[in-house]
Amino acid sequence: MNLESKIYELSFELSEVIDKNDLQKLLGVLSNDGVYAMWVYAMDKLKEEAKKTKITDLIIKLDYFIKVKKESDNNKIHSQYFQNLAQDLNKLLFMKELLEKVFIYALYHAKAKGD
Repeated sequence: MNLESKIYELSFELSEVIDKNDLQKLLGVLSNDGVYAMWVYAMDKLKEEAKKTKITDLIIKLDYFIKVKKESDNNKIHSQYFQNLAQDLNKLLFMKELLEKVFIYALYHAKAKGD
């Protein structure tokens, strides 16, 4: 699986569910405060369950390229996942970089369709 191709696919899917305003907020929290803060913000501030699920799915799909040890339920992300991710600085920074790229591309998609 090609990483760039997956990023394009995920960013388009994200732009279909999450509006431009929420994408900008998520990107801001991610850039300023990190991966875990972005996830906590998303789980707290995004009102619709579909949006929360999309963020969780995004992290799970990007983890395919990072390979962080997850708990037994691979379809959910818990705080333990982020503790495992934080134990390897290279993986943490790579995840942040991937998420930033997905959010930026999703913003471009959202702007292009007029959201």
